[in-house]
Amino acid sequence: MRKHVASVLVAASLSMPLVHRGQPSSSQDESYLSWDERRAVEIGRSFREDGRVGGIFDTRILSTNRSYNYKLRATWMTPEVIRASARLAQLREFLTDDQTRAL
Repeated sequence: MRKHVASVLVAASLSMPLVHRGQPSSSQDESYLSWDERRAVEIGRSFREDGRVGGIFDTRILSTNRSYNYKLRATWMTPEVIRASARLAQLREFLTDDQTRAL
């Protein structure tokens, strides 16, 4: 079962076009330390994909332990998403800029 889900994730990642945002400059690299919570959450959500795995017509309605139709959510862990996650951790855990950079 897990092999099927993993193979679908790999196939989906290979079929989706990757967005190249380039390497951040030194000013962009530090700008994430001033993002507000709303902006960091928006960045994380912009790289989130929702979908379904399995067949549309599943005849095993009552036997959910043998179902092969699942909902799926994945987040692309790009450098921008990682910076947004670090900024959210900084805001929620009251971290210093140096502690946030270390994340």
